[in-house]
Amino acid sequence: MPTTNANQHPHRRRAWLAGAVLAACLGGCGDPYAHKLPADGRLGAGEAEKIARALTGPDQERFQRWAHRMLRQEHYGGEPSAGTVQHALRNQTEFELQQQQAQAEAAARQAQAEEQARQQAQAQREQQAALEQLHSSRAAVHARLLQHISARTLHHEFKPVVSAQGEVFAHQWVISVALDNPSAKRLVSASGWLQMADTQGRALGALPLHIDTPVLPGKSLEHTAVIDHQRNHPLHTAMAQADALQVQWVLESVAFADGTVLSASSLPAPPALPGASAAASATPAPP
Repeated sequence: MPTTNANQHPHRRRAWLAGAVLAACLGGCGDPYAHKLPADGRLGAGEAEKIARALTGPDQERFQRWAHRMLRQEHYGGEPSAGTVQHALRNQTEFELQQQQAQAEAAARQAQAEEQARQQAQAQREQQAALEQLHSSRAAVHARLLQHISARTLHHEFKPVVSAQGEVFAHQWVISVALDNPSAKRLVSASGWLQMADTQGRALGALPLHIDTPVLPGKSLEHTAVIDHQRNHPLHTAMAQADALQVQWVLESVAFADGTVLSASSLPAPPALPGASAAASATPAPP
């Protein structure tokens, strides 16, 4: 029987080549998503890039991000091991979803904190404005009372209280005021407020002050108020923190021995400001 070879039978040569190509594909052209990965997920940069090139679309960069994350040993809670490229992509997708959710929650918390801070700042501005208005209205009453009586602050001091052993165990506010009675009637009491302000004149608050020591006509009285400092008292704290505390005694009412009481409700109304309406100017003073 005569011998033959592939060159003698072209159709047999083509079949042999097709089989060789199929075998090569089965050996090296498998599903890239089923590619096995090391248990610890640690790949060299060149190896990770080679695997990523066989993937499609955004999976290439996603796999690279997973590989970089594995090198950093950055895992999310309960992250399963990635045995294949497909598992790695699944884990990276979950990781990025959790990252996005965490960022969204952090942004929401930040926005809430900023809104709370804005509301708190607005409330503080409104509270300060109300306090400034209260100080101003008291000062206006005081100015009207000064037409009949004289009152002023002499000095104030923040003094330590020292024990017999020489240890400071407390502090006191010592505030001295003066009261002059220019009237022909005996003054029996005076009430008002010790209004506090900081170095810039910003109102801090006020403490009440009542004096019931009689002052004869044409005489004066000096009175010293001693107030225990309370650390948990907001006004006391603000007073202690002020660089140069300003203290003003403003009168609210004074009473005389004949029963006369001067206060905001009993004093004549102040003159109308220029430009005030005729109706406002004609408003009678309260009895």
